[in-house]
Amino acid sequence: MLHLAYKPVRERLAGALLFVMQTFRQEGEELPFRIALGREDLAALVGTAKETVSRLLSELKDMGIIATRGSQITILKPSRLLEISTMYD
Repeated sequence: MLHLAYKPVRERLAGALLFVMQTFRQEGEELPFRIALGREDLAALVGTAKETVSRLLSELKDMGIIATRGSQITILKPSRLLEISTMYD
């Protein structure tokens, strides 16, 4: 609850992507990690609007941290996501 209340949306989104990767990544699976995850589901996980998630995913994509294709999200640089998710800790 504290994360939802105090962390910026960008940090929460980065943390949520890392959480999904840690939760669903198979043992020994190499990077890049791919998962099909709808914008609405991700927005619900982060606690924001679908439009905000779409905008932030586009920014992360432009930075080369993730790649997207439809609902599929590929995490290319988890270390950068970790930096973003802990920016204000």
